[in-house]
Amino acid sequence: MKNPSVAMAALLLLASGCATWFLPKQPAVAVRKDQPIGVYAVLDETPVNSHVGTTVFNNFRRPYPGGWDLSGYAVQAFRAEVARQIGAPVVDLRAEGMTGEQLQGLVDVQNQQWAVKPEKQALANRLRQPWNLTPWC
Repeated sequence: MKNPSVAMAALLLLASGCATWFLPKQPAVAVRKDQPIGVYAVLDETPVNSHVGTTVFNNFRRPYPGGWDLSGYAVQAFRAEVARQIGAPVVDLRAEGMTGEQLQGLVDVQNQQWAVKPEKQALANRLRQPWNLTPWC
């Protein structure tokens, strides 16, 4: 072949088509005043100063001392804003014993639709029973 860059470009275009996946649109969600909203704050409990120095030897991370409870503060701020705008109750899933590992990957694409993963169905039922929470799918 006289021009290898044309062949390379064609190969890259073909390969990039294999690297894409389908993501359906997120469903429209209408929040009612009687529908609880579950929230899980993913924050460190204390702020951390991440210093980036001029060399790799000058980089460091230093947590600030004290009981900051940033996750609790974030949930309180979210709860206050939801109460002001919608009036719906807010359930703090961390305070209810949920962990980020449990909630991670709860919803996935199945048959070109958002759905609860089969292996997470028990967790979805646990969210529905006491609090009437519905995973958005």
